[in-house]
Amino acid sequence: MNRNDQGYADFEKMLGLDGIALVNVVSNADDASVSGKKELQTRITHNDGGKWKELIPPVRDVNGQPYECNSVGCSLHLHGYSERDDPQALYSSPTAVGIMLGVGNVGKSLKPYADCDTFMTRDGGFSWEEVHKDAHKWEFGDQGSIILLVNDEAPTDVVLYSLDEGKTWKSHSIGQKLRVQSIMTVPEDTHRKFVLLGTSPGTQERTLAVHLDFSTLQRRKCEQRGPRV
Repeated sequence: MNRNDQGYADFEKMLGLDGIALVNVVSNADDASVSGKKELQTRITHNDGGKWKELIPPVRDVNGQPYECNSVGCSLHLHGYSERDDPQALYSSPTAVGIMLGVGNVGKSLKPYADCDTFMTRDGGFSWEEVHKDAHKWEFGDQGSIILLVNDEAPTDVVLYSLDEGKTWKSHSIGQKLRVQSIMTVPEDTHRKFVLLGTSPGTQERTLAVHLDFSTLQRRKCEQRGPRV
């Protein structure tokens, strides 16, 4: 399993569904110990680690084009926990059951973060699709009925949001370019209000906050119901 210099490992359980977890393994462990260059591959389990398998890649990208890597050995790989600057930005949310988001690529191994795109699953990792080009930060709201995306490669004045679990996306201008460092909401991801924290070009030492309120876009807030008896 891959880990960084601080000892944090690329192992993450899916919140909201038991038995599902993702890891990044070092496929060239012997060579990496000498060269220092790791080749990472992502694996997933749906039975508490009893069996690990590759992530099934989508056939086409978000633009409907086939991927260059489409032969045996090609799979989806995602950047893991050990690389995140925000430790709270997990793949999943305990209230958005079955949904995960990640930044990665389709290929034989994981590419650098800046060369990757944003992927999503709605069925606990059994199938994946590309939802946007380039790396993005994300946050869940209102128990998964709101998903927010913001570019994580450069300053941007646009946020993307979905009200149908990522099937369609709309854009909203925040009025000024911001290099977003984190997206905040309540820990349970049940509210419809978000705060973007970041820096504007030319004001790198000053952190700015942008408040986003999606309350008026939906008639009522989602309510989590208990299991049927």
